[in-house]
Amino acid sequence: MRFRLVCWISLALCLTVDAHAQTPNFWGVKTIIGMSNSLRSNSNGSPFVQVAGYNSQGGSGGGLFYLTGNLCTYATASGGASWSQGERAINVLGSTSGVLPGMSVAPGQTLTGLKTYDNVVAVTASTILLAAPATAPGSAASVLFTPDNGGSSICDGEPTPYIYNRATFSYGPKDWGAFGGGLTGDHDDTVPLANWLNAPQPHVGDIDRYVVTAPLNCSANTTIQGPSNVSGSGSPLFSIIANNDSTLGPVFSGQWSTDGTILHQNVTQAVLTGDKFCRISGVGIDAGGFVSVLGTGSFSNNSSTINSVTNTANLQIGNTVVANGVPPNTTVSTIVGATVTMTQNYTGSGGIQSVTFYGPDAFDVEGRRVAVDGFSALINGSHNLDCGDNGPTGGLQLKDSEFISSLSDNVYLTSGCSNARLIGDIISTAGVSTNGTHGDPNARGVVFQDKDITIADGVIEQSNGTGLAEYYGDNPKSVPLLWWAPP
Repeated sequence: MRFRLVCWISLALCLTVDAHAQTPNFWGVKTIIGMSNSLRSNSNGSPFVQVAGYNSQGGSGGGLFYLTGNLCTYATASGGASWSQGERAINVLGSTSGVLPGMSVAPGQTLTGLKTYDNVVAVTASTILLAAPATAPGSAASVLFTPDNGGSSICDGEPTPYIYNRATFSYGPKDWGAFGGGLTGDHDDTVPLANWLNAPQPHVGDIDRYVVTAPLNCSANTTIQGPSNVSGSGSPLFSIIANNDSTLGPVFSGQWSTDGTILHQNVTQAVLTGDKFCRISGVGIDAGGFVSVLGTGSFSNNSSTINSVTNTANLQIGNTVVANGVPPNTTVSTIVGATVTMTQNYTGSGGIQSVTFYGPDAFDVEGRRVAVDGFSALINGSHNLDCGDNGPTGGLQLKDSEFISSLSDNVYLTSGCSNARLIGDIISTAGVSTNGTHGDPNARGVVFQDKDITIADGVIEQSNGTGLAEYYGDNPKSVPLLWWAPP
C-alpha cells in the first residue's frame, strides 16, 4: 500500500531551485514500489523536500519534510515474539532493546495479523504495545521496527538512510496515510487513524469518511475536532465508520484495553472509547448497525464456554452476550467453530438455551468529564453512548448533538455515570438502525441509573420502549416516548 520514497525522474517532478533558499527542490512519492532513488541524492543539498503523497502526487501523506541528520536505525524484537487476535500487545521472549515508542512495524516482513506501520505506543522488557490490534494470532522469531512511522517521520532510500521529519501539518488523518472515501473507498483506515490519535498533536478531522475494523481510543485530554457541518446538525463532515460488510473486507471486531490484552479488555465494545477529559466535537461515528445474532448454545454452570452455538456466521470478538444466567456486560473473547468463550462465567443451571449477541456501541465513556458536542452525530450502535460500565465516569456532557438509531438503549448512563448533563440534544429511534435493522423491541431513549442528571432544551423521541427511564435503586421513574425540557 505505501511508504517508501522514490523519485519521479521527470522534469515535471524533479525540480531544481536554490538550495540556500531553504525551499523544496524535489518531489518524491511514498510507495512500496522500489527505492530507485532517495531524497538526499535528488535534493541538490537542500535539507527540505516536498513529498507528493503515498501512492500518487497529491495523495494522502504528502507535505514538506526536512532532513534531521539522524540515521534511520532499525530495531529488532528478538528471541521470539507472539500476539493474539484483537490484542495490541506483542509478547517478546528475548530482547526489546532499541525498540522505542514512535517506531512502527517495518515493511517487508511476513507477520500474520500485524499491519505495516502500526505505531509503537509503549515498550517494556517483555511487551511491545501497538496503536492498533492484531487482526489474527501469529508469531515470529523476530519483529523488525523502523523509525519511519508513516506520518511525522520518514526514511529516505539510500543505503545509509536518514530520517526526514514533517515540517507542514494538516493535523488530520491523511498526514498519517488514511485514505477515506467511506465504504466505497475500499480502504481500511484503522492503523492510520490509530496512529493519528496516538500522536501528541492536535487532532483535526477533515471532510471525509473513514472506515475502521477495530476500536479506536480518544486518550486523556484529547480533543477530536471535526469541521463545521453543512446543515448545522445531523451530518458531520468528518466521520468514522465501522465496517459491517464482509464483502468489503474484515468486519469490525475487538475491544479496547489500556494494556492491549484480552485479559484486561473493558466490558463493552465500541468504535471509539473516550478517556478522561476526551472531547469529540463535530464528529460522526457510525457503528454499522450490526444485526443482533440470535441462536442457541449449550451452557455449563461456572464455565465461560458456550458450546454448540447455532449461529456464529456474523459473530465477532467483543460482541455483547445476552442470555439468562450470563452476567451483565459479558462479551465474546474467542470464537472457534461453534464454540464461543465469554469474558465472564455463566451462573445459571446449564443446558441449551437462547442467546443473543450484539455488535459495537458507537462511543463508550471510560473516564470523567468526557464531552460530546458541536453537532456530533452518533448512530447505529448497540448503544450509541455507554457511560458507567467501565468504572466511575462522572461529569459527562452531551451538548447540541444527535444520537440516532440504536439497536438497544440509545444513551445508556448506568451506575457510575453521575452528574451528567444532556443539553440541546436530539435522541431518537432507539431499537431500529438507519437501514431498518430491528433490535431490542423495548429499547429506551435515555437510561439513567446514578445521581444528578440535567436534561434540557432537547428531544427524546420514537423509541421502541420508554423515552426516559430513571432508576433509583429498584424503583424506576419513566417518561414514555417523548420528553423535553422547555428553555
